[in-house]
Amino acid sequence: MNPLFSSIRPVYFLALSWVLYSPEVMAQHEEVRQNIQSLEEALEPDYEPKTLNLTAPDLGALGETEAEYTYFVEYKSKEKRENALGNNAYVRVKVMVFAWENEADLKYVFYQWTKRFLEGGIAKPGRTSKTYEYGKPTVVIVGQKSIALAQISCNDYSDELFRAWVKTMEGHFNEDQSMTIELKCGGPLEWTRNAPDPKARFKP
Repeated sequence: MNPLFSSIRPVYFLALSWVLYSPEVMAQHEEVRQNIQSLEEALEPDYEPKTLNLTAPDLGALGETEAEYTYFVEYKSKEKRENALGNNAYVRVKVMVFAWENEADLKYVFYQWTKRFLEGGIAKPGRTSKTYEYGKPTVVIVGQKSIALAQISCNDYSDELFRAWVKTMEGHFNEDQSMTIELKCGGPLEWTRNAPDPKARFKP
C-alpha cells in the first residue's frame, strides 16, 4: 500500500489564500522552491509566465484548504500551435503547487480531496474512472509534503502535448513514493504511478 494512505490524522485549514511567506516557511520548503525554479528554467525557451488576473481551476476540496506554501502561474506558449478545434492559438497551462508542514497534514488534505476532487468529482484511490464529468486535462503529482498540478484546456489538448507535460511535471516534482494522477478531457482519470491499493481502508 502507498504510505500516503497510512496513519491519516485530521488537521484543520482556513480558506485558500496567497500570502507573503516568513523566512522560516521559505526555508522549510526550499526543496519545493528549487523544484519550481528548475521547472521555470526548463519552460523558459517555450513558455512565458503570467501571474496577473488569473482564474484558478476548480480544485474541489483542495481549493478550500490553506497550504503553508503555494504557487500559481499560467504559462503561455511563445508560439501558436494548432489546437483541437483546428485553429492556431497559444497554449495556456495553469501550474499550481501546494506544500504543507509535514506528511501527516498532506495525507489528511489528500484524503479529503479524493472525495471532492477536481471539478467536484470523485477520485477513487487506485481505481480508474473511465468517464469524469467536466474533467479538464490535468496531471497531478502527489509527494510526501506537496501537491503539484498542471492543467490545460480541452481545446488545447493533444496526446503529444499532454504526454510532454506529464513528463515535465514528473521530472521536476517526483519523489520515490510520489503518485501521478492523469485526468483527460471528460475522463478517464487514471493513477499511473505508485497507485494506492484500492482495497485499503482509510483511518482519518
